[in-house]
Amino acid sequence: MRKETIGIIIFCIILAGILFYIYYTYEGKSDIVFVNVSISAEDGKDRIETGFIIQTEQGIIEGNTSSMYELLQIPEGKITIKNINLENQDYYQNERRLDITGNIRIDLQLENPELPEVSVDGKNPLIVKVSSHNFQEIIFCLKGSMNYLFIETNFTEITKIENFTHYDRCYDSGFSLKDSEEIIEVTYTQMSEPLETDYINISLIDKEGNYKIVKLI
Repeated sequence: MRKETIGIIIFCIILAGILFYIYYTYEGKSDIVFVNVSISAEDGKDRIETGFIIQTEQGIIEGNTSSMYELLQIPEGKITIKNINLENQDYYQNERRLDITGNIRIDLQLENPELPEVSVDGKNPLIVKVSSHNFQEIIFCLKGSMNYLFIETNFTEITKIENFTHYDRCYDSGFSLKDSEEIIEVTYTQMSEPLETDYINISLIDKEGNYKIVKLI
């Protein structure tokens, strides 16, 4: 009798656990409200195919855009959506945070990086003027020939970055260019009269790794 009672109690505990799991797994999900979200990615006036990723409170949704709007059903609530480049694409990432409470259309505005225009004035310091429509989060690296020593600037030096370890120094500019111009001042010590083979080069690198190399001297 005692063993039977214990068996019944164990059975009831197991059954209660199963019912608890079913309730919160299936019944709980019924509380989630789904809404229609239309997604496009636009380069200028053209809708293009590219990847996207959506982080919802319930998980991650991935997909591709097309020349038409892509219609998804996603849970209401806070989301983060951003574009993901497909092969041979180098668009800047456009990330948006939204609180979805109903049907909505999301247009991701994509930008191809525009390499900066560079002009140089002065002698020492060199006044390097850098302008662009949209070159973002710029790092720059400097390298000089043996005749030019102690090449410096007033920006924050950082560890040499990948693919530019052969440069003398790299710096975080702390700026992005958005239809704007910034100035970098470069000072140096010259050991002797320069030869045709002497140089100081600057490489301007954006957050996607796009770069432009300019000879300053």
